[in-house]
Amino acid sequence: MKHIHNEYQQPFLLEPTKLNRLVGKIHERLADHPNSTLYDRFEVFLSGSRREEMTNSR
Repeated sequence: MKHIHNEYQQPFLLEPTKLNRLVGKIHERLADHPNSTLYDRFEVFLSGSRREEMTNSR
């Protein structure tokens, strides 16, 4: 299974609608691979040393 890991040094604001659209496009492309399993994992670092982790499997 291929894993992709990206880190961004500069903070940025991502609106929920744009994130949903981006994840939707990724899922569309993964649908081209019938034996793949979708599993989303997001790790977000916020100000004040806060961290959120979200997962979703389909």
